[in-house]
Amino acid sequence: MSKIKYAYLKEHTWIYRRNYPKDVRVILGIQAMKQSLKTSDPKVARTRANEVNARLCKSTISDICAHYRDTPRTFDVSNELKRQFQIMSGESTDDLEKAA
Repeated sequence: MSKIKYAYLKEHTWIYRRNYPKDVRVILGIQAMKQSLKTSDPKVARTRANEVNARLCKSTISDICAHYRDTPRTFDVSNELKRQFQIMSGESTDDLEKAA
């Protein structure tokens, strides 16, 4: 059995856990996203982990955009943070720039 990215087996259940980048932790107020994959089957766990990972990348960008939109203009998203999200999501950071 090969390793499942961002997942580990606890007792008989696969758990998804992904740490947020340090800049994002400050904004969201949490260190990581953790969720049960509700299966003991590694094949099912791999599929579910990939689904959760895809959803996480998109929702994290949405959370940052919402925070940026609701924060006074003294708040500035660094270029490094934008670059990290671009890498995580595989998409452009146009949403972040539009929120400004």
